Amino acid sequence: MGAKKRRTDARVTISDVAQKAGVSRTAVSLVLNEHGERNKYVSEETRAKVWQAARELHYQPNLLAKALRTGRSLEVAGITDVSLTLLGLEVMAAFQQTALQYGYMPTAYYSQGLPPEKRQELYQRIFARRPLAIMTTPFHFTEEDVKLACANGVEHILFYSFAPVPIEGVHSLVIPTREPGYLAARHLLSRGYRHLVLVQPDDPLQAYPFQERLEGMRAAIAEHPDATQISLDIFSLKLSAQAASMLVEAHLLQRDQPLGIYAFNDEYAFYLSGALTQHGVPIPKKVGIVGTDNLPFCEGTWPSLTSISLDGARIGQRCAELLHVLHQGLSPSEDLVRLPTPYLVQRGST
Repeated sequence: MGAKKRRTDARVTISDVAQKAGVSRTAVSLVLNEHGERNKYVSEETRAKVWQAARELHYQPNLLAKALRTGRSLEVAGITDVSLTLLGLEVMAAFQQTALQYGYMPTAYYSQGLPPEKRQELYQRIFARRPLAIMTTPFHFTEEDVKLACANGVEHILFYSFAPVPIEGVHSLVIPTREPGYLAARHLLSRGYRHLVLVQPDDPLQAYPFQERLEGMRAAIAEHPDATQISLDIFSLKLSAQAASMLVEAHLLQRDQPLGIYAFNDEYAFYLSGALTQHGVPIPKKVGIVGTDNLPFCEGTWPSLTSISLDGARIGQRCAELLHVLHQGLSPSEDLVRLPTPYLVQRGST
């Protein structure tokens, strides 16, 4: 009979990698535990052999065993404490992928919609697992929650938010909020619209970014040569097709002059675009629409949606990179904590 085959359900070990690469187990261990910082005792030739063997054998590190051996958990808990949007999914997916590349164990928890007592119960169970870090938003994760997490051994708390979080021991990446309003107004004005609208979400958690985007629009109007001839209205909107249709019927059908709408984000823009189309309002001839987040669906709507990109994938990646720098005991650079500048992608809706 031929050589005995490895069982397909057996875990590949570093001994297997060492044998295939023709190097020692110690060398394999040093290479696989570098996580971005090259060990000076390992040559580039050996490093290349180890990674080639690991890829061919489909080696997966036993992170749980490593955590038990070192006494430190490598779990990174991502807690979604608000309604999950497509942008939020993009952020969390990119964070998970990048964290895995650095050797961490990302997990996801969802606390949105839970009553306060159930949310606290979930947090206590997460803290009891002693994760290395927690990434969340400051909407429902309070200063008291931060203190409890740290008291239970959580080393790092990361927030991605619309404003700096003034809580000791917290690191935050601030999503730009004023720039999208400025970009939207400047673009709509450049397309000839002199009557502008900003949609106000029917969601108290969006109050701060709404106010910031309003200030951004006002700044763009103020610097325009025809500033005195430009109007800016605010329409509140609930995120539903019925609410969008009612807004169109009440405020937009009787307008004689072309109207430029900044719909706050892409979800609101989709509903408004659908309602306008149903009522026979031509886009962009009579109404131009700009969203924010630059979701993949923007290209699939008709007309396609002009949107402002916040680069959710980069936000998630930066969160993981920041975590890794902090875990290495290093000080993050200014470039690392500064998120990319938003930019506008013009499509058929303007």
